[in-house]
Amino acid sequence: MTRLRALLVILALLPGLALLPNLALAQDFPAPLADAVSDYADVIDPETEARISEALLVFRANTRVEIRVVTIARQSDYGSDARIEDFTRDWFNAWGIGDATRNDGILILVSVEDRATRIALGAGYPVIYDGRAQRVIDTAMLPAFRDGRYAAGIEAGAIATGDLLARPFVEQQEVTADSGFSDPTDTGNMPDWMVPFAILGAIVMVFRRRASDVLVRFRRCPSCGTRSLSRQRKTLTAPTTAQK
Repeated sequence: MTRLRALLVILALLPGLALLPNLALAQDFPAPLADAVSDYADVIDPETEARISEALLVFRANTRVEIRVVTIARQSDYGSDARIEDFTRDWFNAWGIGDATRNDGILILVSVEDRATRIALGAGYPVIYDGRAQRVIDTAMLPAFRDGRYAAGIEAGAIATGDLLARPFVEQQEVTADSGFSDPTDTGNMPDWMVPFAILGAIVMVFRRRASDVLVRFRRCPSCGTRSLSRQRKTLTAPTTAQK
């Protein structure tokens, strides 16, 4: 082969060679396990996974917005040491999530052992939605994750993503970084998914109070040493809503 022919062959191959890094990147990401939830880390029980999948697929049918959930054990399993933001974006692009015209897809990725979570939004979402996505993570997901309840946190995050990110976008609502999010100090606006935990907390408080009243009977009186103590409570002034 002459030098000229060899040069022509190399030039002809250049476009294909330029695509090799992208091909290698795409190969690092597995195919989806299902239409909505791909639990590679195996942290979602079957019942919860079924509920999440049904909710996301119904939401997709009603709004045409594709939301997917992915859990992994660690990024290094996929040959990546990138920031969680970049890793999630690359996964989002590799799967082509959402409508290519509307750019409205959403990927919720949880890397369990890396203790990292990210919600990647399609390019169609205004910048303000990035802050709203972080608020979904902070308010709906992280509280459960800190207790090791990944399935509960992911379910809450998936529902909140549909209600607070995708739906306002589809309905072209005017939003702020905080609009639609409940004030954590206002129990009257408590999200539905938090109600059972609030009720459980109230029950525990009542139980602890009554148990304390019972256990005081077994304490010795500091004066006579007998075990006959008792505790009584009396309301001196009933509380009111008036301010002084």
